[in-house]
Amino acid sequence: MENRALKFKNNNNAELTTDDSSINILAKIRQIMSKDISGVQKLLEILKTTKNHLNADAIACYGLMDSNIYNLISKSGYDIGYPEITDWSKGQGIIGNTVVNAVPISLTDKSKSIYYSDAEESKYTSLCAVPITRGSVIIGVLVIENLKATDYSDEVIEILQTVSMLLAELLVASDLIHRHVLETHKNISKNPYNLDGKILSQGLGIGNALFHETVLSVSNIFVEDSDLEKERLKSAINKMNIALSRLLRRVTGETKDILEAYQMLSQDLGWINKIKKKIDLGLSSEAAIQRVQNETRLKMLKITDPYIRERLTDFEDVSNRLLTYLTKDDNKKSDSNDDVILIARSLGPAALLDYDLKSIKGIILEGGNQSNHVSIVAKSFDIPVLGQCENIRNHVSNNDKVILDAHQGIAFIRPSDDTVELFEKELLEKIEIKNRYRDVLNKPAVTKDGMRIYININAGLAVDMQVFNDVNADGIGLFRTEFAFMGWSKYPSVAVQTDFYKNILQKSNDKHVTFRTLDIGGDKPLPYFKNPTEDNPALGWRAVRIGLDRPALFKTQFRALIRAAAGEDLKLMLPMVADVEELIQAKKLFEIERLKSLELGFAPPKSIKFGVMLEVPSLIFQMDKLLKNVDFISIGTNDLMQYLFAADRGNYNIKKRYDCLSPAMLSVLIEIKKKCDAVSMPVTVCGEMASNVIDAMALVSLGFNSISINPKAAVKIKLMVNSLDVNIMKPYINHLINSGENNIREELKAFALDHNVNILAYSK
Repeated sequence: MENRALKFKNNNNAELTTDDSSINILAKIRQIMSKDISGVQKLLEILKTTKNHLNADAIACYGLMDSNIYNLISKSGYDIGYPEITDWSKGQGIIGNTVVNAVPISLTDKSKSIYYSDAEESKYTSLCAVPITRGSVIIGVLVIENLKATDYSDEVIEILQTVSMLLAELLVASDLIHRHVLETHKNISKNPYNLDGKILSQGLGIGNALFHETVLSVSNIFVEDSDLEKERLKSAINKMNIALSRLLRRVTGETKDILEAYQMLSQDLGWINKIKKKIDLGLSSEAAIQRVQNETRLKMLKITDPYIRERLTDFEDVSNRLLTYLTKDDNKKSDSNDDVILIARSLGPAALLDYDLKSIKGIILEGGNQSNHVSIVAKSFDIPVLGQCENIRNHVSNNDKVILDAHQGIAFIRPSDDTVELFEKELLEKIEIKNRYRDVLNKPAVTKDGMRIYININAGLAVDMQVFNDVNADGIGLFRTEFAFMGWSKYPSVAVQTDFYKNILQKSNDKHVTFRTLDIGGDKPLPYFKNPTEDNPALGWRAVRIGLDRPALFKTQFRALIRAAAGEDLKLMLPMVADVEELIQAKKLFEIERLKSLELGFAPPKSIKFGVMLEVPSLIFQMDKLLKNVDFISIGTNDLMQYLFAADRGNYNIKKRYDCLSPAMLSVLIEIKKKCDAVSMPVTVCGEMASNVIDAMALVSLGFNSISINPKAAVKIKLMVNSLDVNIMKPYINHLINSGENNIREELKAFALDHNVNILAYSK
């Protein structure tokens, strides 16, 4: 193998090179590890060897001594009596911040660092620190320092990470880090604790905490025969892919699509070849996998794109899965009759399916968002998920009782008996209500005075079609096509899109489906489509703006929709239209594709209806022109309210400041409805407002007879509609709107209770 020297530069452009190749430092450390000397002596020799190899002036190793303190264990190159501070707590100085951040910290000039402490002042100008991790615990920090200003290259950091992986096992095996510290490094209270999070999949679950441990410790670091080790790696990869194929046979729909993309990742030759190169350096398969995993994690953490960052979860799950197959034949978690709330730093979709899903009553993630694959899969199995719970591990232990309320976004840790009893009662009530009112779903929604209300659902995945049929909806008022795009690993061809849309239409049982064209950009990036960095992405380059600037996106989607709807009714709408001219331009592109499909001999749709999602206030001032160019209108109340009040709906500081039942919002809705009624234009409300029982009651009373909702709200909305008399309600709500009240929500609740309108049953 070619002998390659590592290089890095100081600020005087002096080029510093290592004396040995990467393979040689591993060979030297291997020789040290095999010596019949104490662990302390091995540690010191490894530090000296690493220091010399990287041309560092000093090196030190700190280790976890109790729940919060990291002590200096060994050093080389420093003056006697330095470092002056030998004990660091988490978050304190450079050492403590390396622990908290859990990633390497590289400083060219320590004096300018936010991590710098006056007590750290020394003659050393530059520093590079990497965490020493074992399992899920950071047990130490490895640090090198240089007298001159030095830029540490990625290769230098990579070597330090490799050495830190070796030190992790040495520190524990030699009792330089006591094992009891690893087991008791968290001082968790036994008092009740409530933790807020982001709702990724709604629902309510009660069970005992179970940690999903994703990081495995590597004990065999080196190998003698690299070729034999690569055969061992190949065997493990084959076992893993056979098991993934078995999983694929168990699932359908969107979950199957996600697992197929996941399996493609497990077969990626680039990833496998990187592991093989590490094996050629003399590392075992396990150590090689962890090295590649650490490198990839470090690179991906520098990426700000949230969707690509989420793909790191899938990659780490594949890596950890492969580690398990190097030591055993299957990765199946033992079945359990106990109800559990699964807690994980990250969780891949295949890892979730390893569990007995009947026992999983909920999932709590330290990170995650709604585009996270495990969130999508969990939703298809009706498992509630709470994400963005960063500090969950500081407050819960295995087997602690947990109540996961993914309706309000709260996890109750070690709740009181009274709280458990209350939620258990609520859970039973929900089951009873669901069974008691199942027959409601099979009947149309009609008010007491005879007004027919059309209840459509919002969807976006193939798996949603089963729910669509379960709730017996009148149609799909909003099918978010971008959800499927976010699940695909590359831009889908026309054929792939056509099959997907055709499948949706076939499962709709001849009920209408309104396909919304791609609403990407902003908070919905695609992994294969790079969005520009924007100060305010919600107001930036997104949705129809991207489609018109990149017409190939529109054309391929239009082409697929036209072909998929051969002989069927095609209904599609554009999101984020701010000017009617944007709609006209898009319709021209659609017409080009329609004519082209006819020329190529494709059967045309039976009918075509083109509409817009009215969510930008500027369209309200163009209603006359708009109504001449559309076949229907859908009101997207989420963004309409956001832009109306100039209030970011994701900002919790102002989330409760503005209400959709305020006179301003209701007046806008009344104006839109009035304009549409004047020309008999069909109009549907498809934002979150329609899924809230009080808000929906207001909409129906204002004359909206078509709404599109979250399917889980179908029962409560139908119960409300069937018990509402619009003739009585309408004059009252008009009175409230004209009264000047800032918010009429409480008055509407009181009216509903006084007039026996069912707003309580199935309210969450």
